[in-house]
Amino acid sequence: MRIATRLLMRVAMWRYVFKLFDHEITMARVLISKATLADFGVTRPSEEMQHYADMRNLYRQNQPTAEDIERVVRESDIALTPREFVNKVPLIDRKEAGAEERFGGAGKRFGRQMGLEGSMAHGLAAREYQQILDAEDPTSVPFIRDYYGRQTTLPEYDFGYHTKGPYYDEQGNILPGQVPPVDAVKIMGEDDIASIGTREGYGLKPVPYSKVNMDWEKTNIPPKQRVPSENVGFVGNLSQEDIEGNIAGNISSDRDKGVVGIRGFGRPQDKAFARSSDFEGIEGAFTAPIPPERLVGVMPSTRMTRDELKYGGQLRHLYSPKPHLEQALQIMVSEGEISPMDAIFASIRQRAAENQRDYAYGRTPTRDTDQYFPSRTSQLVGGPSGKYERFIDKNYGAGIRNKKTPALVAHSKANAALATALPAAWEQGAFGLENPILTEAEKQAYIDDIERSMGGTGSRFSEDETTMGEFRPEELTSLYPRQAGVLFI
Repeated sequence: MRIATRLLMRVAMWRYVFKLFDHEITMARVLISKATLADFGVTRPSEEMQHYADMRNLYRQNQPTAEDIERVVRESDIALTPREFVNKVPLIDRKEAGAEERFGGAGKRFGRQMGLEGSMAHGLAAREYQQILDAEDPTSVPFIRDYYGRQTTLPEYDFGYHTKGPYYDEQGNILPGQVPPVDAVKIMGEDDIASIGTREGYGLKPVPYSKVNMDWEKTNIPPKQRVPSENVGFVGNLSQEDIEGNIAGNISSDRDKGVVGIRGFGRPQDKAFARSSDFEGIEGAFTAPIPPERLVGVMPSTRMTRDELKYGGQLRHLYSPKPHLEQALQIMVSEGEISPMDAIFASIRQRAAENQRDYAYGRTPTRDTDQYFPSRTSQLVGGPSGKYERFIDKNYGAGIRNKKTPALVAHSKANAALATALPAAWEQGAFGLENPILTEAEKQAYIDDIERSMGGTGSRFSEDETTMGEFRPEELTSLYPRQAGVLFI
């Protein structure tokens, strides 16, 4: 009995305790729900602070849009918009020795000029929208910030990034939402690359009256392959050999370098030209600005060191394979220019020529299968029919050894086609005077530009022609690449 009584008393006691505890929790919840910030030591803001907060909210609500400010700037005829500035103001404005783009400072000066234009635009906008003067940072005002900086996207950081395609419409313009792969590069100074990456609308700009460009076209390029040089920027094909060939004219040897990749080079709006590797590697030339959204490597994370530039580095996996004569032969067979049998014997001749070169330098054949081909071209002579070449003793048929058989003709034609070939990645581009958006006046201006560099002193070539009218379009591979039958390999 005593044990049962004690148990009942303890149960009654704990019930009372739990009831008190529950009551305390309930009271606490009521107190907390009725509490104010003042109960925790936070005082109400003063009238001055409240007014300041109200003004900030009013400023945010009444702030003009980017379209509003752009309208004011366009209607003023006093300041240029960022896009207008890029298209109207050259990177370097001079008619003297053009070295500044090679030795630095051009990008920074261009940025300062655009900043001055932004200051005028800000003042114009403030006359109509005074609330923008209350902004803590004037460069953060919509549209005004475009004069000082811009947003960047993933395609501008990653050289290897691209969408699946197709990339272009029938006119060669990039389709909305598509990101073409990098297919051309330009070597520049690291400081200029930084300017490209931070300035709205800057991009790559042609350089007017660059003595480096103008002198090179005048003295080193045959007339049939010349391009306009008075307002142009040069880029290289995406291969180590072509990049190295184009560095010298773009930047001085002792300056820290970086690389800028170009997506979809040769769009109609680039007003571009292209020529083969005969003299300094395959190269392209643009005569209109290329916008920054099509550029890669414009930020510090994707610059390249000297060694990376020299040995390929992070771009090596993007390099196009070096075209071989056999590719040209295959294209010519598919187009009906030569027969399949001619192509076979022309390929044999090419293998023999490569073996002869390797043995002359004390090297083993470049491919394992080359050991089955002649070690020199003199072992290739005309067969009894004189139609095809075949392997026979070098003393047999010596009298017809130099006969131009169909195979030898095919070999010569393929070599000539390979010498003027352009990268397959540029095949959908619009180059030279075949660009559909060029007016007749623009075409004539390009021809006049080229003719001014012809017939000058110091030329390495002996052609007497001093006008482009002396040539047929089929001969001008840089102005009419498709009419000239240029292969894209």
